[in-house]
Amino acid sequence: MLNYFQSLPYSVKVILGSFIVGFILAGLLNISYFPSILTTLNDEGLVDVTLLVQTEDNQPIEGAEVQFHSKGAPTTKYTTKSGYAEIKVPDRESVEINITKEGYEILVEIINLEVDPDTNRKFKLKSNKLSKLELKIDYQHYTAENEVFPLTLSLMKPDLNSPLIQKILQTIDIDSVPLVARNDVFNNINKFINESGNQEVINVTSGVQIASQDKLDDTKVLVNREEGVGDFSLEYTNNSIKFLQDDFCENLSYAPVLGQFNTDDDSKYTFLMYNHDQGKVLGNIIQYPKLSDIVKYGQKDYYRLSACKNRDVWIKNIIANNPEFRGLLGFNYPFVIDINEFESFGCGGNGAIFSIEKIASLPYVKFIDLVNNNQEPVRINSITYDSIKKSPYELTVADQRSSIFEYSDTWTQELNIYLKPGNNFLIPIEFGFNAQYIEEYYHNLGLKYFDKSKLVNLKDIYVTKALSKPESKKFSNTSDYKQQNRLLTTPITLSQEFINSTSSLSELSELIPNRIAVGSILNVKSIKINGKSIDILPPSDEPTVYISTYLQAGSCPYLVVYDPKQDGWLELGTILYARKNKSLQQEELHSLGDSVSKIRIEEREAEITYIDALSIVYTDPETEKVEEVIYPMTELQKVDEDYFSLHQGEALEIDLEQFIPANASDVKLKINGYYQVLQEELS
Repeated sequence: MLNYFQSLPYSVKVILGSFIVGFILAGLLNISYFPSILTTLNDEGLVDVTLLVQTEDNQPIEGAEVQFHSKGAPTTKYTTKSGYAEIKVPDRESVEINITKEGYEILVEIINLEVDPDTNRKFKLKSNKLSKLELKIDYQHYTAENEVFPLTLSLMKPDLNSPLIQKILQTIDIDSVPLVARNDVFNNINKFINESGNQEVINVTSGVQIASQDKLDDTKVLVNREEGVGDFSLEYTNNSIKFLQDDFCENLSYAPVLGQFNTDDDSKYTFLMYNHDQGKVLGNIIQYPKLSDIVKYGQKDYYRLSACKNRDVWIKNIIANNPEFRGLLGFNYPFVIDINEFESFGCGGNGAIFSIEKIASLPYVKFIDLVNNNQEPVRINSITYDSIKKSPYELTVADQRSSIFEYSDTWTQELNIYLKPGNNFLIPIEFGFNAQYIEEYYHNLGLKYFDKSKLVNLKDIYVTKALSKPESKKFSNTSDYKQQNRLLTTPITLSQEFINSTSSLSELSELIPNRIAVGSILNVKSIKINGKSIDILPPSDEPTVYISTYLQAGSCPYLVVYDPKQDGWLELGTILYARKNKSLQQEELHSLGDSVSKIRIEEREAEITYIDALSIVYTDPETEKVEEVIYPMTELQKVDEDYFSLHQGEALEIDLEQFIPANASDVKLKINGYYQVLQEELS
């Protein structure tokens, strides 16, 4: 009819229009008789659609929020007292609308006028009977780190086209792209990626290069790692791992700088070890300088900066903001006693590869994985954080995480997002670097302590140095190995005082932080979902469940707690992480929260957990003093190598109500022990 009206001559349109207006004014013609004429298409191709929102018994719902995407940013409308709202939608595209109202279930619908041209739509909201306790929202703290640098960071922007990332995420039951909270930690990760020049490594390749897309079990996966400490790749074959050599420039690198060995005040942060090569004495000096000394004595890693397209913006800012900090970067300096013994250091003529080895700590990300286990979508209204506000370049030792939060700020991040059934929401809470593996790495190399007495009477040793640009050019232009050796090394005399003050490998490891957080550190205090606030327990001091790409560190026993408020068991994650033999036995402290009545330590894997001592630490509500109660089991009274053991399938359950006051606060588990893997097979 509209086409017919438009085809009429102008004079006829005027007469007919006046005739229709006259009828309307006279009340003889109801406007509703012309819906097809009055439904108009605007210049942007958007059509007016009227929505009626009602209860299940046909009563209008006032103030229901209607959110939809058309062109541009999401648009929000609210229903009138009669339950109506008008929106504009494209005439040929699908539009998802979300209708919410407190007390009702969220309704998600698709409107496509090309499929159904009806511009008057009626929707009914079901009454939401879910209470706070009935909302099926599960969460788990995770720590992602270790061999796969790009994978660790790309978890915040996961690429499910990568088979490796798919496989890793599926191990924690994530099979679709999750939503990720944008907060200070998320921003600091992006700042690190961009300012270190690793966008391509992380964002494009997501840490892997696939030789065959057919199936993962028959796929070679190149995994990138910071240069220096054992560059390698991984090859997956029948669920096992083999180590392969990786290309130098494909590694993720965040510190294109080389420190220079110095004897000023670093003896305590120095470890001397030796090796033998065909009867000749080779030595290695491991040293962790202050960050400011790297700039003072060192050189830029010119090859990394140019050939590998790295940037030094991030590390410069880190050094400037933490000049006295030690532990983020260390260096391994090879040295010889007789420089004339070797044909060529640089080319490894006698098997000696003489270059400075950078010891770069491994990046990690702590995050919460929240999953919607309801049958309908839920709205995440806000997240309330406890926050340790830091500059994006400030470093914090985070080994005892709970103590950091004794004084913190609380703030709320307002959100307005929908989480569909079965979907995951990741909340990053800490980004940093882990140096925990250093002692084990060098121990496994079989390198032994250098006999300090052999060095005391030596006039000089020849220690590898970082080359300047002119020296690098000069080295490349000469083939005389004696000249090359002189360019690559510097003669140094070690005083007896310096030598005697150096540390053993284990002593050095004690001086270096296990975990170094970068920028702000967060705890999620609560999450408001569908207008209901859900409390979130903080993570334990030791990392909980690890995503480590099949790291050979075992699985660790699990800590599970019973929360009467939520009437259920909550999994806090693993404990005694990476303490996979007796030599790594140590004490750990794990936060349990304030509303836990029982705990369970479960051994789920093919391994044996050996617990030497166990106690509960809490704050007494009356005296406000910190108290400790030792668990009354003979084997757990003290650290004496009289162990209580747990085999696969066994658990130790403790009823806290028998030992601590009901209203005790800041309850923690103190445990000392280790575990032993029975099967070294990786899967």
